[in-house]
Amino acid sequence: MSVEKRNKSKSVTNDQKSAMVDFLKSHEELAKGKHSSTFTQAIAKQQWEELTGILNSIPGPIKDWKSWRRTWQDLKADAKKKQALLNKNMKGTGGGPSTSGSLDSVSLTVVGMIGVVPISGDPSIMDYPVCFDFDTPNKQQNQSLVIEVPNLENVNQSESYDESDSTNM
Repeated sequence: MSVEKRNKSKSVTNDQKSAMVDFLKSHEELAKGKHSSTFTQAIAKQQWEELTGILNSIPGPIKDWKSWRRTWQDLKADAKKKQALLNKNMKGTGGGPSTSGSLDSVSLTVVGMIGVVPISGDPSIMDYPVCFDFDTPNKQQNQSLVIEVPNLENVNQSESYDESDSTNM
């Protein structure tokens, strides 16, 4: 298997990013990248080539359709990472000024397009305790360690951890 090294191209301009996001908002199947019987790979390639023509006509780097598709993947990954960091900082404790910034308009639009589940997880999925069983060196008795994993969406920020509530191991 050959590994193809990606060359760093010139940075995409904000106008190109905005045009890409606007186009993909009206082409949801292309934005999701999921093929089906009604949205085939040939249709996706045709739409990426159409978008390529639009983006290459705007001042900035000139790319082929595969490179623009990769740019879209990078924009989504970057927006997810920024939003996840914002979510993490919002749930932090300690007071003081906020250490998180805010999303730019393109990232905010991308987050709206991809939804919250890819960033924060599915809120309808329940967290369960994790249990590990350990064998003792003399193999006569087993010990268990149970770790309760709290669901952070339902935790009240005013609740505090009380060591007297923990069970002996």
